[in-house]
Amino acid sequence: MNPRLSILLAASMMASGCSLLAPNYERPLLPIAEQWPADINSSADGREISQWPWQQVILEPRLQAAISLALENNRDARIAALQVTRARAVYGVGRSQLFPSIDVSGTSTNSRISSSSSGFSGIYRQQQVGVGISNFELDVFGRLSNLSDSAREQYLSTSDAQRSIALSLISEVANAWLTLAADAEQLTLAERTQQARQEAFDIITERDKAGVGSRLDITAAESSLQVAIASAAELRALVAQDQNALSLLLGTQLPTELAPTQLPSQATIDALPAGIPAEVLVARPDVMSAEHVLKARYADIGAARAAFFPSISLTASTGSASTELSGLFDGGTRVWSFAPQIRIPLFTAGRNLANLRISQADRDIAVAQYEKTVQTAFREVADALATLSTRDEQREARRAIAKANDERLSLTQARYDAGLDNYLSLLDAQREAFSSAQDRIRAELAHQAAIITLYKALGGGTAVPPPTQTPAPIDDAPRP
Repeated sequence: MNPRLSILLAASMMASGCSLLAPNYERPLLPIAEQWPADINSSADGREISQWPWQQVILEPRLQAAISLALENNRDARIAALQVTRARAVYGVGRSQLFPSIDVSGTSTNSRISSSSSGFSGIYRQQQVGVGISNFELDVFGRLSNLSDSAREQYLSTSDAQRSIALSLISEVANAWLTLAADAEQLTLAERTQQARQEAFDIITERDKAGVGSRLDITAAESSLQVAIASAAELRALVAQDQNALSLLLGTQLPTELAPTQLPSQATIDALPAGIPAEVLVARPDVMSAEHVLKARYADIGAARAAFFPSISLTASTGSASTELSGLFDGGTRVWSFAPQIRIPLFTAGRNLANLRISQADRDIAVAQYEKTVQTAFREVADALATLSTRDEQREARRAIAKANDERLSLTQARYDAGLDNYLSLLDAQREAFSSAQDRIRAELAHQAAIITLYKALGGGTAVPPPTQTPAPIDDAPRP
C-alpha cells in the first residue's frame, strides 16, 4: 500500500477515537427516601438482594423446573432475547462507521475509438486493480463516536430490559404455579367434603325412612351437599383455567410430573433480609435499563453538537493499471488517487439547532422517566413490605382457626352421634371447618406470593447473564 495512504489511515483511526462535545454524565439523585416506610424481620444475611439467584428464594424443585422451562420456551422471553440480538447488531453497525471500509476492486475497460472524433480508430483496453477507501468520515469532533456510544447504551438498555422481563416471568410462573397448587388443594378439600356430606345425607335419608329422622335434617343435609357439589365444580373450572394460564407462561404444556396437587408447606423461603437500603433499587433491571437510555440521550447531545462543526471525508485508492492484463503488475504501472473533502455548514435554516434542542429535550425526558422508574420501584417495594409484614401473622391466625374448627367439628360429631346435639349444630361445625380450611390455604398462598412479589420488587435474581459495561467488538460476519 502507498506509504501516504498508510499514514493517512493511521491518522484517521486515531482521530476517530476522539469523543468530544457530549456533556459529562451524572446519575440523577434518587428522588426517594433512604429507607422504606416499613421493614421486615429476618435472620437471613444481608447480602444485596440483586445478587440472589432465584433458586435461593424459590425452593420447590418442581416449581424450579417449571420456571426453567418457561425461561426456555416463553414467547415473550424469546422476543426479548431476539431484541437484544438486534440491538447488539445495531450497535455493531454504528461502531463499524468509526473505521474505514477498505475495498479491493478490479476493472476492465474495452472501447472502440472512432476516427471521426480523434483522427484514428482502434480498440482501447484498460485493466486496473486497486485497493482503497471511499467516503470515510474523520471523526474529528466525535459525531460518530457519540452515535456509537448511543447505540451501545441502547443495546445495554435492551439487555437489561430482557433481564426485567425474565424476572417478571419468574414471578408470574411462580405465582401461577402456587395458585394452581392452592386451587388443586381446595378442590381435593371440596371433593372430600362433598363425599362426606353425601354419606351424611344418605344416612339421614335412611333414618327418615326408618322413622327416626326429621324432614328438617333432610333439607339441611341436602342443602349442604349441593353447596359442596357447586364448590367442587367451581374449583374444577378454576384448576383447568390455572393449568391453561400456566401453560401459556411456560410456552408449552405443563408436564404431569411438575403439576402440583397441593400447596407445598415451604415453596419459598420464609423471609428476605431486613434493613436493605433503598439504594438497592439502582440494581433493578428496569432501573438500569432506564439509566442506559438516559446515557444514550447524553451521547445524542454530543452528536447533535458535532453537526455544527466541519466534517471531513476521505476517498483514496492505490493500485496498478495497464493496457494489457499480462503487464498489470509491471514496473511503472502504479496509480493512486487521494480526494479529501471538507464540508462546512454555513446555512441549515435552523435544522442543526433544532436537532440539538430535540436531543436536549430527549435527555430531560429520559431524566424524568428514570426518576419515575425509581419512584415506581420504591412504591412497589414499600407496598410489598407492607403486605408481607402482616402475611405471617395472618397465616398463623388462619392455621389456629382451622385447627380450632377441626377440633370443634370432631367434638360436635361425637355429640351428634351420642344424641346430645342436633344435626343443625353438626352442619354449622362442618361449614365452619370447611371455610376455615379454605382460608388457611389462601393465607398460605398469600404469604408465599408476598415473598415472591417482594423479591421481584427488589430486583433480585439474575435470570440471564448481564452484559459487560462495554460489549466486546462484534466480529461474527461470514468470512470470504
